[in-house]
Amino acid sequence: MNVEEKFENVSFKTNKFFTEKQLEDIMKKLKDNEFGNIIRAKGIVKSNNCKQLKFDYVLKSFNIVPYKFKEEGVICIIGKKLNKELLYNFFS
Repeated sequence: MNVEEKFENVSFKTNKFFTEKQLEDIMKKLKDNEFGNIIRAKGIVKSNNCKQLKFDYVLKSFNIVPYKFKEEGVICIIGKKLNKELLYNFFS
């Protein structure tokens, strides 16, 4: 079995605004396998006060920091048995 058969990925753009607390809650859901077995997730999303937040999630650990990015938000997620529709609904 090759790597392509083991892992899936989903990526999309979003204009949705998030607070840091909302992103923390989503990261906790990633840890609980609610969206599938997430191995890696990262992205930049719009936040309040005309700023953005960058998040990184790796093997059940996550980090959220302010970030300067003037485009629409972008998200990329890698894992197994991903619930792509649920992921899209949470981030879009």
